[in-house]
Amino acid sequence: MLDVMVLNEKEKETLVIDLLKKGHKTREFAKMANVSNTTIKKIRQKTTNNAIEEKNEPKYKPLSIPFKYFHEEINKFQNKRY
Repeated sequence: MLDVMVLNEKEKETLVIDLLKKGHKTREFAKMANVSNTTIKKIRQKTTNNAIEEKNEPKYKPLSIPFKYFHEEINKFQNKRY
């Protein structure tokens, strides 16, 4: 008979964190904990606080100066028409 461990999300997360601290490779504990590489990446980011740093970065590039002025002029023009 096979010994299969059924773990909930919290147990898998703690197992992944323990294996990360021990220095195992991603492939090893992806098989051990039965989690995807994406999940491992998210857990790794949580533990190293990279997720917090990424949230502080803007998700879009600032507008170039010429486009910014162009956009402002269009808004002025549209406001005058109505």
